Amino acid sequence: MLKKPLVSIITITYNQEKYLRKTLEGIFSQNIKDRIELIIADDASSDSTPDIIREYSKKYPSIIKSIFRKKNLGSSRNFFGALSKARGSYIAVCEGDDYWLDNNKLQTQIDFLEKNRNYIIHSGNAKIVSDDKVLNGSLMDIYNKPKSYTIHSLATHNPLYTCTIMFRNIKFNKEMQKYLGRKDLFFGDWSLYIALLQQSGLKAYKDTQVYSAYRKHDKGIYTSMSHVKVMERCSTHLVDTVEVLSDQVDKRNAVNKAIEYAVAANKEYLLSINTGLQVTIKKLEQGKKQLENQKLLAENQKLLAEKRYTQLLRNPILYFKALNIKIFRKILYKFNKI
Repeated sequence: MLKKPLVSIITITYNQEKYLRKTLEGIFSQNIKDRIELIIADDASSDSTPDIIREYSKKYPSIIKSIFRKKNLGSSRNFFGALSKARGSYIAVCEGDDYWLDNNKLQTQIDFLEKNRNYIIHSGNAKIVSDDKVLNGSLMDIYNKPKSYTIHSLATHNPLYTCTIMFRNIKFNKEMQKYLGRKDLFFGDWSLYIALLQQSGLKAYKDTQVYSAYRKHDKGIYTSMSHVKVMERCSTHLVDTVEVLSDQVDKRNAVNKAIEYAVAANKEYLLSINTGLQVTIKKLEQGKKQLENQKLLAENQKLLAEKRYTQLLRNPILYFKALNIKIFRKILYKFNKI
């Protein structure tokens, strides 16, 4: 193990056997891999993800520190638990389904943070990898312009992509530890950025370089959740964030944004209920129509049966001839003999 790594990379995993090798190969393709430590925290996966981690740990024993949770903690608790083990001056993050595209990613970000002491976070753009042909290959930030962010702007929205992030390793005070350790924490990455900027008083920077691939799939945390739920979580997150913002930050923006998310979530929820009711009503109407058609069919069948019965009474031989059914041929034969 390195005495003091320059960069600690945090990779959290959960049932990502399909993607993890790609993630690890991207990490070990970095041109400063001899100055990194990789902390992989697996959140009680039930597939072969732990086996892949053990395989790479044997291959890179001096670099990889593996953590295997006995029970599932959730992504945020798993991440911050791993973060507490980091010894590097800088922290980079790449979750187990994403991967890095630029072999010079870490060095570029280190150079920026070394030269620009007024920044605590550096990030960039990412390419979307998805089975959806429309999304696949597109950029997360389609405008792709360099921009700086202060706590004022980052408090109300999150423009940074976790798979591109590097930040200075600082020790959080008790207030921030409490903020990051809350049980209902959902946006762990967004909360982390706020804590970093709030405590340090520094800024975040996002350049135009496409450093990483962000994978969108149906088992992802956000993609597997309804839009209503995501907006509800955004509102709750902003309410919690207001409590840790300093007096220098205009908290009204965060409060107003929280209200906007709550109203939007409620509106969409009501709309979904209305849509569901309309679908149900349509199905009931269709069912009613089907019942009416079935009733009409039954009545027609009854009339036809009565008609055939009458015909049978009048002329049984003609009736059986018209049917042309094998089982009645012998009967018809006998009737013809009478």
